[in-house]
Amino acid sequence: MAVGLLGLLTFVPLYATQQQTHSSYGLTDGIMSGYNADPSQQQITMHQAVQLFKNYLTSLQNPDLALHEVEEYQNNFYATFYEKSTGI
Repeated sequence: MAVGLLGLLTFVPLYATQQQTHSSYGLTDGIMSGYNADPSQQQITMHQAVQLFKNYLTSLQNPDLALHEVEEYQNNFYATFYEKSTGI
């Protein structure tokens, strides 16, 4: 327990002082997914983001899944998927 506490006391202040330049959501099995870019890099368009999400769905080889919605934010895109058979 002392080792864990020592690790927290060391890691948390170190993490808090690091500049966070980017983060990403891994493409998951369909509930929600996103792409969060490094702001210093060239941004992708909505059309490119939609195509990336569609390509991901194709890679799952599950014809029951479909892209529901893609939202664009300042530094990321957010997508939701649904099951065609259930609407969920």
